[in-house]
Amino acid sequence: MLTFDVRIYKLHAWPGRLRQFRVRWRVGGTDHSESYQFEAQADGRRAELMAALRLGEQFDTATGLPVGELRTRNKVTWFEHAVEYAQVKWPRVSAKHRAGIADALATVTMALTMPSTRGHTPPGLRGALLSWAFRMTRGGDGAWVPRRDAEEPPADMAAGLAWIACHSLPLADAVRQENLRRALGAISRKLDGGDAAENTVRRKRMVFNNALVYAVACDRLKANPLPKVDWQPPLTDIEVDFRYGGWCRGG
Repeated sequence: MLTFDVRIYKLHAWPGRLRQFRVRWRVGGTDHSESYQFEAQADGRRAELMAALRLGEQFDTATGLPVGELRTRNKVTWFEHAVEYAQVKWPRVSAKHRAGIADALATVTMALTMPSTRGHTPPGLRGALLSWAFRMTRGGDGAWVPRRDAEEPPADMAAGLAWIACHSLPLADAVRQENLRRALGAISRKLDGGDAAENTVRRKRMVFNNALVYAVACDRLKANPLPKVDWQPPLTDIEVDFRYGGWCRGG
């Protein structure tokens, strides 16, 4: 919800902390804050918020952001962010870890789509995500790039990738509480709908969390909201051995 009811406070300093300078503001009765290591950074951020307020911009009560800034951040979808995260992680981890990251991101990405499309995902979407979006290969300059950018996917895989690119939630919407719970629910289930093993849920949640931490590092989110979600995974003793058909194709 957007509102003009905004109050921006003076900078607050907490000596002894690494990020000791905090910008605080209230939007529609909800408090928001961001912390910075240097006073100049905090002062600059406060000035940005004040400028938006003076220009008569409305602020979003959920994120605390001015509407102009929110629109800019909304240009990045969860899918785009997840592909970038997988690309950044790829050179630094083992083959098994790469597979685990792709598996988790595929599960979450299929959950974080626009409400009108849920339950109507195209056949083969999971395979397209695993083998073409979250799998990297060497590009023409030798750098790691998503496989979809280095090779031509089969028609059905290309259709799935085009669909998710159009229907993935904007990152700012993906991190709303109801959507985070939806994603967490997805990682707690197996493909057949049964409860996933505890270690599988824990592994996928860690990948999801780390992808959101990366969003904070990229200034796409002001904070990681996942730890604040009131959610508990189902209890189960079932163990799952996850394997991916076609994962090792081409090396």
